[in-house]
Amino acid sequence: MNANRALGKGKTVMLDYFFNAETKKDITGHVMPWHYKWEERANGGYSLWAACSAVFGVNTKSLAEAPSAANLKGTDIYIIVDPDTPQESEHPNYIEAPQIRAIVDWVKAGGVLVFPWATTSAIWSSIISINRQTVRHSIQQGQSQQGAR
Repeated sequence: MNANRALGKGKTVMLDYFFNAETKKDITGHVMPWHYKWEERANGGYSLWAACSAVFGVNTKSLAEAPSAANLKGTDIYIIVDPDTPQESEHPNYIEAPQIRAIVDWVKAGGVLVFPWATTSAIWSSIISINRQTVRHSIQQGQSQQGAR
């Protein structure tokens, strides 16, 4: 067994396919998911990242539905890349309060949230909303801990 595999053994990284649900037609006209997908080998794909994860024993999976406490359970790292905009998708899925709550609770329980390429205003407004809730929780936790002393 490769010594590196022990580093990530039992860990799972999940890539969002819900907020980033772009599709395109292949050369045969078949509509297929694309852009930042584990399976995608083109420059915009994450197949190399998936292969590197496997070298370290990390399991990869994807999430094609809105994040919730139930479907985030058992995930150590959750990656949200390039959420769709109306220019990219006819029906973009926006990050809303129930998903933010589920993600915030999951992060508080030890999950790691990753936003690579966080460049669009939709992403930043989601990050700001998540951060506000996390900061609010941290302040409340700090006040509770000070009061307990």
